[in-house]
Amino acid sequence: MLLYGRQFPDVDNYFAEMVKNCKIIVLQITKDESVLFPKSL
Repeated sequence: MLLYGRQFPDVDNYFAEMVKNCKIIVLQITKDESVLFPKSL
């Protein structure tokens, strides 16, 4: 899967965007409920 210009090997992920003061942070959430911060936009 290609998302936000980055390749992810597993499709069993959810992605959420958080916005604060015009800064966007993308969160990657896995099936086992791990949360990763792969990208700031």
